[in-house]
Amino acid sequence: MNDAINRSVIDNARKIVELLKENNNRMSSWDIKLKLGYSNSMLYMAIGYLVSTNKINVYSKDLIYIIELINP
Repeated sequence: MNDAINRSVIDNARKIVELLKENNNRMSSWDIKLKLGYSNSMLYMAIGYLVSTNKINVYSKDLIYIIELINP
């Protein structure tokens, strides 16, 4: 990836962490997408980054992905 995309993914990941903190450390991926207005690609790249850095857990509940902050 180029540097601009890397920075964008990291910046968007930070915004997701802040949003989770404001919402009891847990939200659906759909709610995050709607609140932040991300494309599917950007949302899932940022979520992937957060998973790879052990900042969130992702699990499925009734066909919905739940994103949960680790160590808020």
